Amino acid sequence: MQVLPGCADGPATAPPEGGWPWNVKPCASAAVGQQCFTTCNWPAYDGSGYYVTCLPDGSWSGPGGFCFPLCASGRAFAKVSDPIASGGPRRSGIGGIPYAILPTNDGASVLVANDFGRVAIYSARDLSYQGEWTGLTGPSGLAQAPGANGNVYVAGYRGDLIEVDFPVGNTVQSKTGLNALWQLAVDSAGKLLGASDSGAAVTRYDPASNFAVLTAFTSPDLNLIQPYGVAVDPRTGNVLATDYANRWPGRVVAHSSGGTFLREVVTGLPLNTAAGLALDAASNMYLALNDVPGSLLKYGSSGRLVGKYGGALMYPWAVAVGADGTVWITEGASGARKITCM
Repeated sequence: MQVLPGCADGPATAPPEGGWPWNVKPCASAAVGQQCFTTCNWPAYDGSGYYVTCLPDGSWSGPGGFCFPLCASGRAFAKVSDPIASGGPRRSGIGGIPYAILPTNDGASVLVANDFGRVAIYSARDLSYQGEWTGLTGPSGLAQAPGANGNVYVAGYRGDLIEVDFPVGNTVQSKTGLNALWQLAVDSAGKLLGASDSGAAVTRYDPASNFAVLTAFTSPDLNLIQPYGVAVDPRTGNVLATDYANRWPGRVVAHSSGGTFLREVVTGLPLNTAAGLALDAASNMYLALNDVPGSLLKYGSSGRLVGKYGGALMYPWAVAVGADGTVWITEGASGARKITCM
């Protein structure tokens, strides 16, 4: 968010979508003639913004205001373009397409999975390379069981589920022959949820019973959902999923923990863009729109847009939020990114 010297916090009249931070102040007398940049772009409300000018009567020259901060800082790591050392592992880059990202429960590490069959481990603090797990089949989703050292679940887009001993990386159990799986999540009972575009559903599995199917979350309308992202609301236990392609416009849908369809939480998304989804401790949603340029959007629990990452993203895909509120996102064209300003 840009504020020139002397600017107040926003115009006196909020646009329909409102948002944080909204301080409802007229411009100050010292700011007459100054221009302030709004990230609202009301009524389009697309985050692109425009300038308004402070007038002598204390009003602004146009509608809009500082609906939400346009976060633009982020540190890239695990770059796709990093070279492979001859005869050895890729020491600093992820390689391939980074389909999944997971900050570990202990806050010390972040895991990044790619379609070369590996999960690379980085320090969550300084992003230094710590090691990797190899020999996996098309890893496309990651989640961790409860507890600081809970085992890690790895999904495969070829229909595999694997439980891996964390932090060692040894396989504990696996299951094949499933629908293609993408993003994973774990609910408060320790059950595993997997998003499947080919299965047109989010499925709940029981890791204690070799990933036995417990519940299928589908759409009750005539449009099958094509979920790539799934997340659990920490306050309500509801299961949220992105709908990537089979409906216009794209959307985020919510189900009860028991599998009952509740509502469309977010609508109006461009077709074939709604990818990764994550929720923080306050039930704010973080949604990756897979495009060039792509977007990372933040919504309140009601589905109102309250933030947008302002940096350049190329095909953003998976998104996750750590316990400390740090947002992690992968980009199909460039690796992964750590974002601390949303």
